[in-house]
Amino acid sequence: MRLGERTRARRRGLPRAHHVVGDDGVVSSTGTPTRSPRARTLDAPDGDRRRRGPSELVASFLSAVVVVVECVVLTMLVLVLVVGAVLVASPTGAGWSGAATVTASTWLLGHGVPVEASGATLTIVPLGATALALFVAFAVGRRTLRPRAAALAFAVLGYAAVVTAVAVVTGTVAPGGVLWAPVGGALLALAGLGLGLTTRPDAPPLGEVAERLQEALEPRLPVPAVALDGVRRGAAAGVVAVLLAVAAAGVLLVVWAVSGRSTIGDVLRALDPGTASGLLLGVAQLAFVPNLLAWALAWLVGPGFAVGVGSSYAPSSHVDGALPLVPLVGTLPGAGWANPVAQASVVVVVAAGVVAGVYLWRAHAFAGGTTWTGLVTSVVTAAVVAGLLVAGLEGVAGGAVGPGAMRHVGAEPWLVGALAALWVGLGVALTVGWRLLDLRGRSRR
Repeated sequence: MRLGERTRARRRGLPRAHHVVGDDGVVSSTGTPTRSPRARTLDAPDGDRRRRGPSELVASFLSAVVVVVECVVLTMLVLVLVVGAVLVASPTGAGWSGAATVTASTWLLGHGVPVEASGATLTIVPLGATALALFVAFAVGRRTLRPRAAALAFAVLGYAAVVTAVAVVTGTVAPGGVLWAPVGGALLALAGLGLGLTTRPDAPPLGEVAERLQEALEPRLPVPAVALDGVRRGAAAGVVAVLLAVAAAGVLLVVWAVSGRSTIGDVLRALDPGTASGLLLGVAQLAFVPNLLAWALAWLVGPGFAVGVGSSYAPSSHVDGALPLVPLVGTLPGAGWANPVAQASVVVVVAAGVVAGVYLWRAHAFAGGTTWTGLVTSVVTAAVVAGLLVAGLEGVAGGAVGPGAMRHVGAEPWLVGALAALWVGLGVALTVGWRLLDLRGRSRR
């Protein structure tokens, strides 16, 4: 070892070698080092790991505790201010004790836990409360939670335990509903906190995380690598298609609200809630606006939805049922929306699939192309992922909101999901077929 090499080794904290002069006069280095204090510190990680391990675990646990407390307290605080104020200002004067029970029940419903109220079982999920809990978990996970797998696991388990405890203590949960509390709490915490961790400034992009996951699964699954690549890119295209379809459903919901503004005014005049109570009532109804958005998506797909047993709101049929006296019913489509022109609404979902197909084709092109196996796998995966996402959205957006006819509200999840998969798959296939046949280039020639 030369002098310069020995100096650089000492600067890097590497072991210093002994030099031995042999009988032939050749200088050689032995493998037994003489360690400096710094070298011993850097080269003995086992003891340091043993000393740091419990501390890191404790830090992750404490971080998870803080995160769970923030998520629960912040979400509950918003719900108490909205739900409690509405109940206190109502003519019945429920008071803050009753408001606390209703707030806890609303919070549990937002996690998918069925509750009982006035002798009826409520299973509908107010997606506005769910979105609030998800947003809080996302913000807290992005800012507070330690970027460690142990911290995420502790936080998910802790949040699920709190939801279960609230379900047991409240006493308004339907029979057997307590079993849904840990499942709903764990899924919501995992989605919100996980998304917050993956979008931190120091976190790798989601695409890079998906690529790493694919590389880890390739040697363990008896599936060609090109097929796994097709699944990854197809799943992303399916998400793009659903987001575009939901955006189109949002535009449709706004049109419904504008066209039904006279009905909304009639309901408000019948209720006569006053300025303050009317404002609070409007804020409280925001919890069900995402549910209406999901039902508008079901209307675009074709089957439509129901608000009560025997009712139907679809492009091909319109049957009114017994509706609750709330201003939100003014956003439902009227009888004039069921006509042959409205039945062409599926074109919007197919168009979303076409845009997703463009995204899919460019993703493969930027990656250097693919094979027939990868391309077909991508198209099928995009359709399946879109169908599953839509079915899941319709499943949580519907349920029972009361006894009698109101025990069925929402769309048929699997029917809407299957048709959404069909229309999205058709749109993606049209784009891919167009690019494969190069119809644009042939038309120019």
